Amino acid sequence: GGEERQCYVCWESQSTEANPIRRDCGCKGTGGWIHLQCLAESAQCRDSVIYFPLLRPWRVCRLCRLCTEPYKEPTKSSLE
Repeated sequence: GGEERQCYVCWESQSTEANPIRRDCGCKGTGGWIHLQCLAESAQCRDSVIYFPLLRPWRVCRLCRLCTEPYKEPTKSSLE
C-alpha cells in the first residue's frame, strides 16, 4: 500500500522527523492522519466545552476529534 497520508488540519502530506504525520487513534481508511504540530495547536485552540461537555478540558487534547478515541503511543506521550 502506497497510502497517501494527508493531514486533515492543514491538508499537507509532508511528514518529517520533527513534525510527523500520525494516526494513533481509532480512525480507519484514509482519515485521521494529522501532523503532531497541528494536533497540538488544534488541541490548545479548541473550546472543549462545545465538543465534549462531560469531559474535563485537559482530557480533550488526548482524544481524536474525529473518532473520539484516546490517542495511543507515541502520540499520547507527545501531548502530555
